Amino acid sequence: FNLIHAPFSINLFRTGSVWPRSIIACSIWRFTAYTGCNANDVFLAWAAIERHILIYHSNLMKRPRYQILFHYVPLALLLVYLIGFNAACFLTPTCFTSYNFNVVFCDASCLNAVPFMATWYLMVNQLTAAIIAIVFSLALWLRVIYQRKRAKGTVEWRRLNKLTTQVLVITVLFIVLEMPYAITCTINYLKNMDESIIFGYGNSISLFLCYIMPIIMPFACLLGLHKELWPRLMKPINHLLKRNEKEKSSVVATEQLSITKQ
Repeated sequence: FNLIHAPFSINLFRTGSVWPRSIIACSIWRFTAYTGCNANDVFLAWAAIERHILIYHSNLMKRPRYQILFHYVPLALLLVYLIGFNAACFLTPTCFTSYNFNVVFCDASCLNAVPFMATWYLMVNQLTAAIIAIVFSLALWLRVIYQRKRAKGTVEWRRLNKLTTQVLVITVLFIVLEMPYAITCTINYLKNMDESIIFGYGNSISLFLCYIMPIIMPFACLLGLHKELWPRLMKPINHLLKRNEKEKSSVVATEQLSITKQ
């Protein structure tokens, strides 16, 4: 999403025209942008639900079959659904004939050609997914606080401080960056507000806020995990450095041995 949508958008805002001006490029932009935006919302919504399973049913998730059932299968189904839904929306003959190289996505109004698909996209893929992510994240935060009080601040629950911080940050990002665009799009679809200048400015601002979400989200996810991830990321490098040190030590020892013999 970031590697395709951001450069296309920046170039359009800078020059006033899409480049390259081709149907293939526009189709790729539309499909990846909408699929990426949906995936950001839908996968984070599922992650908000799965956190409850991982924390409060951790013993269950240690079994391989339950890992497959409750982790890999939902992710695979959601991925297939997102690709299939957006392909049905934007990789169709109707969309291939609707292009304007001077607007975002080369004009994605072809989505509105099928009212059911447009309604489903707004109400389920955007609005419902954002609400699920917010509600289940806040619910997890409240459960953690309640359990901390019952456990009287034991080590196990102190470790969940990182999780609560991450959850709260993600929730705030959803409320501030995602919800405004989902709401304005839904209002505009239910009651056409295209002629309203004020609504047009509000919709444009909410769209730009939506662009920020995928860029900030990786850092928000890293917020509560950097202490665990950093050693893992550095492990191959440390292993390589240690191996080089051993090779150098071996070379030095060989040279010293040859000098001694001489």
